[in-house]
Amino acid sequence: MKGNRGNRVPLARRKFADPNYDVHGWSSGRPRPLVLVKDDRPTEFERVVAQFQIPEHLLHTDPRIRRWVHQNKNYRYVPEFLLAALGERVVVEAWK
Repeated sequence: MKGNRGNRVPLARRKFADPNYDVHGWSSGRPRPLVLVKDDRPTEFERVVAQFQIPEHLLHTDPRIRRWVHQNKNYRYVPEFLLAALGERVVVEAWK
């Protein structure tokens, strides 16, 4: 048996829901456009700072923030200036 065995309708006559559908798949050589979506939501760190109502110049002295940074430095976003001020180091292997 020759031809397309899975679907008897040839590729040229198939109708797809997406008009931009690439019948040759990812290997056609035409790159797909990259769509970046801006995320305006606050980070977990920003939420914690807002919850504790701590001014930015006192972040490195507050014990609640120091404790949160120590517990979450490998898993959540923490600004680099605060990591440096607290002497914390991020362990990259923890991200796996």
